[in-house]
Amino acid sequence: LEGEAVRAGFPWALGLIGGYCCLCEECVGPGGKCLHPYEARPSMEALGINVYETCVKAGVPLPSPEEKVLWTGVLLV
Repeated sequence: LEGEAVRAGFPWALGLIGGYCCLCEECVGPGGKCLHPYEARPSMEALGINVYETCVKAGVPLPSPEEKVLWTGVLLV
């Protein structure tokens, strides 16, 4: 989706993930060099985005935590 936004004329488009990166089975951690620097994306939470409030304001229906977890992401253009 990020690539499509760039091709559509938004060169600074950035996709953010919800939660943690899952590209590697085991992350090298803060002291190591990322094995996927061009694919990995920061989480919304790491950048200070209140994910719950953002979903509410965007009208995204949220299930109760007892029902299930809803993983979200955002594309900034």
